[in-house]
Amino acid sequence: MSDSLKIQVVHEDDAGKRTAVTDARVTLVRKEELGASVWPFQDEPATHGHISGGFYGDFLGLPETAPSPGEWLLAVTKKGMSPVVQKVTFSLGRDVLQVEAGWGKDRNRLSAQAATISIANPGSAASAGAPDSSTINVLLLPATHLVGLTGIDDGGMDFSQFAAGRRNLLFKQGRLDAGTVSRIFDSKRKQVHITVKSAERKASSWLLVAVRTKTDGKPFSIVDFYAQLDTRGKEEPGSVLEAGIFSHSWLEGPVIVNTPDDTTSTTERAPNDTDARPKDWLVPGKKAETPTGPTSEGPTATQFPSIADAFRKPDGAFRIWGCSHMNNVVAECGVANAQRASKAPRDRFFRVPLQTTRGDFFFTSGEERTTLAHVQRHIGRLVVGDYFTRVIQTDDLRGAVMYAGAAAQNLGIPVFAGPPGLGSLFGASGGEKTFYIDDGESAEGGENGPVFRWLQAEFGDLIELDALRFLNYTKLKNLTLEDPGWRSERWCTYFDPEQMASVLRVASGLEVHRRSVVQANVGGTTVAQPRHVNATTHFPPPKIGKLDGVSGFEFAAKDSILVHLERRGPRTVVVLDDAPGRQERLFVGDDGKIHWLTGPSSIPSLSVTFLGRFRCGAPRIPLASITDGVVEAAQLKCHW
Repeated sequence: MSDSLKIQVVHEDDAGKRTAVTDARVTLVRKEELGASVWPFQDEPATHGHISGGFYGDFLGLPETAPSPGEWLLAVTKKGMSPVVQKVTFSLGRDVLQVEAGWGKDRNRLSAQAATISIANPGSAASAGAPDSSTINVLLLPATHLVGLTGIDDGGMDFSQFAAGRRNLLFKQGRLDAGTVSRIFDSKRKQVHITVKSAERKASSWLLVAVRTKTDGKPFSIVDFYAQLDTRGKEEPGSVLEAGIFSHSWLEGPVIVNTPDDTTSTTERAPNDTDARPKDWLVPGKKAETPTGPTSEGPTATQFPSIADAFRKPDGAFRIWGCSHMNNVVAECGVANAQRASKAPRDRFFRVPLQTTRGDFFFTSGEERTTLAHVQRHIGRLVVGDYFTRVIQTDDLRGAVMYAGAAAQNLGIPVFAGPPGLGSLFGASGGEKTFYIDDGESAEGGENGPVFRWLQAEFGDLIELDALRFLNYTKLKNLTLEDPGWRSERWCTYFDPEQMASVLRVASGLEVHRRSVVQANVGGTTVAQPRHVNATTHFPPPKIGKLDGVSGFEFAAKDSILVHLERRGPRTVVVLDDAPGRQERLFVGDDGKIHWLTGPSSIPSLSVTFLGRFRCGAPRIPLASITDGVVEAAQLKCHW
């Protein structure tokens, strides 16, 4: 051991008791010798070995490893512990080495000193009993990681400030210790910022120990985030206290750069897609439904099998900080609350207005005929459902599982996100920038109140909200879905801008698409664009009736003509086109049969190829035509 420098390494347990660490890897190297080595510098050879009582000495005995004035780097690591790396500057004083944290202009600043480092130097003047050596004390703590991914906002919002705010708040709350390693994947800057807590008391003072810049010049994607968590799960299982995505979001998950899911696969990710998708959480070997039929594949989960292992148990959490906004869920909750207040039976039908987006605006595009039991089942399936598909922004009621629900089913750890239907706002908590969910009492969050009241009334103790009112989807996945059974009165209408059609969905899930387009000149080319209408102009409310002695509901399609019937995987879609003055009719019976009541005498039936996202199309393969008028015979159960 150098006579003028001591290095001591200790560990602190949960009770605050410190014990000597005898098997740490200790490296002390001159700045100019580092070369291309990067944090945490484990590719540098160890230079010091344990002597006694946690003190480490130079076992190489080489001139280049003997501490001397200048800028040096100390790196201390041990398996299962957070690394401690400190830049130090040595100088001579009283013929012994004096130690200062930091290099250059940052020397002797607490902001340049890691919180896990303390330094004791001899006094500047000799005195009896004064120490004749300097000591660097290193505190090793169990490996703890914080991982954040930020998205890109077209309006210029810098989401990295929310990631840093979350880190600072967790430290203020005592949930992060002095050794925690924070990694923020900054998509806007295309850099990973790795920080550790500095010795400054301020919760916002963190020491930047490394910056990793993406070499391909592209922003980070959700896949980079998954890869980091998978690495932590393999190398340091149980070390991630929290992983969060700070970005815009919707029911299908966080938007990192806003790229299309442009693939014909219902399970695989598109190669250039940066954004999160529910299908990322398909569980290998577990049956799930997709637009092309059932699957038991989970390609992304197979690629990153150790994500769940990364999290600390039981308090590690995965967080989605953006919106879960769905206008139609908000509308359902509002009307359902009124029905509950009136003591309506669970199986009594009522009307809910539905909305669709047009650019940046929402408009009433149809209505839903539903019951309290159906509403409970619909919102519950957003959490526990097994249907993985793309939906429209306001929610199309097909029963697709949300990203947060899918993640909760896969990970088995607390997954927090905005409650179904609710938006997330920018604000502050504990003096730090944060996302939060309004309680519904303010004008800005007024639509939230009915949703919170409905969730509490329907799911009771399964509703766990954190201090910022984000919902624990993992606890809610224990809910039991109601089964309303087959009800021929169940239907909805809305406008689907992706299909460029008014949509009628009946109780079996069969959909009738009545095209509604306008031709527009775009860059000198004539293209079809959606002509947004209220779907009730094409599909007025049905009439109660009978067909061959079977009760049911008769639906009409105004100004329409049948083109053909499509089998889209397990689903059936009847395609109509514009025909002023003509009317098509169908009958949904209590026996589960859906009859087409108007010609032609033989309905062309096609099998359609899935083209990705909402698109289906060529090649269309002819199937046997429908000649008896029964386009579908549904099982007598609740389908959506």
